[in-house]
Amino acid sequence: MLINTQNMESPKYKLRLLPNSPTTLEGAFRVHLPSNDLNKLGIRPDEPCLLKSDGRTGIAIAWRSTLNGPIAQISTIAKDAYGFSLEDRITVSKCETQLRCAEKVVFRDVTEGLTANDHVSEDHLRFSVASHCFLNVDMIVAGGFVEVTPRKNLRKGRKRRFIVEAIEPVGPEDEAYLPYDFTEQTQVEFRSEPSPMPSEAEVTPQEMDFDFGGIAGLDRQLAELQERLRTIPNLHTDDPWSKLFARFTKNEGILLHGHPGTGKTMILDCIARARWKKVVHIDKSVSSRTSKTESSPLKRKFQEALENSPSVIVMDNLDRFAGNTESSVDSMAQDIVTEMQKLQGTTVHVIAATRNPNEIDSDLRSFFRHEIEIPIPDSKSRTAILKATLQDYASDDIIAQIGDKTHGFVGSDLERLTLTAVDRLKSLHFSDPFLTQPLLSLDDFSTALLTVRPTAMREVFLELPKVSWSDIAGSSLVKQALYEVIELPFTDPDLFRRYRLSPRKGILLYGPPGCSKTLTARAIATSSSLNFLAVKGAELTSMYVGETERALRAVFSRARTVAPAVIFFDEIDALGVSRGEGGSGGSSTKGLNVLTTLLNEMDGIEALKGVLVLAATNRPDMLDPALLRPGRFDASFYVGLPDKEARRQIVEMRMRERPVSGDVDVGAVSGMTEGHSGAEVVEICERATLCALRAERERREEKEIKMIDFEEGVKSVSRGITPEMLEGFRAWEMGRGKGVVGLGGSVE
Repeated sequence: MLINTQNMESPKYKLRLLPNSPTTLEGAFRVHLPSNDLNKLGIRPDEPCLLKSDGRTGIAIAWRSTLNGPIAQISTIAKDAYGFSLEDRITVSKCETQLRCAEKVVFRDVTEGLTANDHVSEDHLRFSVASHCFLNVDMIVAGGFVEVTPRKNLRKGRKRRFIVEAIEPVGPEDEAYLPYDFTEQTQVEFRSEPSPMPSEAEVTPQEMDFDFGGIAGLDRQLAELQERLRTIPNLHTDDPWSKLFARFTKNEGILLHGHPGTGKTMILDCIARARWKKVVHIDKSVSSRTSKTESSPLKRKFQEALENSPSVIVMDNLDRFAGNTESSVDSMAQDIVTEMQKLQGTTVHVIAATRNPNEIDSDLRSFFRHEIEIPIPDSKSRTAILKATLQDYASDDIIAQIGDKTHGFVGSDLERLTLTAVDRLKSLHFSDPFLTQPLLSLDDFSTALLTVRPTAMREVFLELPKVSWSDIAGSSLVKQALYEVIELPFTDPDLFRRYRLSPRKGILLYGPPGCSKTLTARAIATSSSLNFLAVKGAELTSMYVGETERALRAVFSRARTVAPAVIFFDEIDALGVSRGEGGSGGSSTKGLNVLTTLLNEMDGIEALKGVLVLAATNRPDMLDPALLRPGRFDASFYVGLPDKEARRQIVEMRMRERPVSGDVDVGAVSGMTEGHSGAEVVEICERATLCALRAERERREEKEIKMIDFEEGVKSVSRGITPEMLEGFRAWEMGRGKGVVGLGGSVE
């Protein structure tokens, strides 16, 4: 072994990746440690040190870290070079022996899209690469990349990217994967073509290592993806197994699909970083159009992949440039199909990503035999993502709590949430410099959650007024009933599993207008931690055929995406009208289609898991009976007129901060408003206040709201809810074989 270490006891460090891990060799072999630890270890910054973990050894340059605690940060390049994993605990010690020097380093230019205007003499290029490596690269290793920007005519030229093809050390080579020191004496040589085929064993897909480090919460999907990528047959061998696989295995593409922010692009980037001989990126900037005299850029891209196999073709956002040809005249789908047909029997692999596979041309989609959904993360996956992002900047308990709260958040949403929480902590630090630890608190995240919404909710989320249960008079019974059927299944699922009880799928609030049905829904949105989608039934209806059904399906699809969620349909009677009430002709057919869509979404083939439908109506008799059977709206609550105590609470809440005279008897006012809805009681309070205001303006002296003002208000507001209406609700409920559930009431 070349390297000796000091005989000293070293603490064990958790291994973590640098937040912005370098993609080139510049800074790639540095280990970032707290300053105090460097002092204790006797290691100065910029000195080589030895890293050890379970028989694996590596060398890195010591660097100061901004973190506290036993954490060592390294780059992905160094982690892969030494075979470390993020589960390892490493020891760090002083390195007693100098790095071995590289006598000659062979580079290959892998810059894409070079033109004649980018030409630089080889001598000048050699000087630029050698200078860059000597001044900026701590260690050099085969397979690493360097980027230089050579000058051309006293101006900066185009940035060039080189891969290190081979290294010849000074003296005998007795270590297979040891980084070397690039010195003033190191010679630079360029190779114009890739290494000959004998080295192909280093890059065959069967032995390729796909590093998905940093991507959390997708273990099953990444395992499947890795298995698919590793089973590409090596058609250049005479091995009987390879011949069998080559004969009966098509060149099958892999299509990743899922909502924006779930990690599809990150996965593609990880695949592209593997040791393919060639990685070809195709996007909407690559034109498939061509003249008669030259091949198209798209065709040249595929040809490049064929000439440098085993290779991979990566296509992100495939739907943007290869969508359905019926809906996009600019689609490149058919041109891509033509080129993909030429890949059969080769070791060129194609992997693409899209938001929705249904938006891709059907002919092209047939070439992607393996479709892997990258889902919206569940609570466990969200916790894993947060843990990988935050590392040791928040406690495990806080991370678990936030993971439970962030229903519907994708990876990018969690990143935005973390950045917003860090901004709050930063403000606190500047206002209070004596904060001891840079740790995020639950308050930091709770504040951030007020402004950060899930990506999937942005298009449909309606900003509802913040209403608490205390704002609703006489709400104790309705609060308890709705808590048991809405929030309890999500807050205590173990209790429901123990009793083998399934959560309700739908809840109907019905009753006279102005009795707090909509306000109750708003209180549910405020009090629960569930995603809340509010929709007015009348606003979904459209004069165009099929548009209402399409909008309805979109609402349910979005709710499934961000589950657990509540969909609130106000004025549900606009959508679920009974089949006997729909009129005749076209309007009847249209209403039937909308009703059928609603029925299928609530209790169709696709399970409505984690989604509860809450609806409100003044006309339950208009609803189709099929909506009210178990499995759809299997619970209904009558939200009736407020009783005397509820009316008293309404008056007190409305008049709380107004100048009320001592002669006002709130109990008497609540008695005078018998038979009024909650909304009408509020209107009486408003009119009483206006009477006092008008008197003050006329007499130009300060007045108070008196009992006589309330009497005038009661006289001016007639009762809008008749005994016949109330009897209608009772008859409807009794007709369903149930008693009326009185729940007090308040204001809409």
